[in-house]
Amino acid sequence: MSPLEAKRIVEALASGIDPETGEVLPAQSTFNSPQVIRALFVAGKALDRAAKRAERDNSLPGNAGRS
Repeated sequence: MSPLEAKRIVEALASGIDPETGEVLPAQSTFNSPQVIRALFVAGKALDRAAKRAERDNSLPGNAGRS
């Protein structure tokens, strides 16, 4: 799974959506807890940074940073 795919799933959960079905999660779901929602948004941002880093690293020459 790529960081972008993981980010899509985490963002869906943070928005109260089941990433597999697209249905709204029940109000009693753990994913609707404010602390969990905040944690999911933090995780989404970290995955975004990881995806950008991987994209940047893939665009560099194979011997970049080595002497």
